[in-house]
Amino acid sequence: MKSINRPTIGTQSTLDQPTPTIADPYLDLLKLLSERQRRAIIVQLTIGYYDGWRPSRSEIADLGAVELNLMTVDLCVQRQRLPNAGGVPPSITNKLLDTGR
Repeated sequence: MKSINRPTIGTQSTLDQPTPTIADPYLDLLKLLSERQRRAIIVQLTIGYYDGWRPSRSEIADLGAVELNLMTVDLCVQRQRLPNAGGVPPSITNKLLDTGR
């Protein structure tokens, strides 16, 4: 007979902890967006994950800036292509976070 591991008194059950999501590393950036905007980026993250995309915080900040109309889609795409050309786009993460304060 298999024994069941039960949490002992004083320990937190894993059932009480939220399930990790693909968006966890970007929660501070995503909370600046509306629910609809957040879900749109999370869908992009999910689809991109299965295509091998592992975005940086800067890339997610760029997507958030597009959603907030702080950056054009064209500029966002241009910035995403820069690393392929050997460049590094300046991060707008802090600037975006400052807009939410």
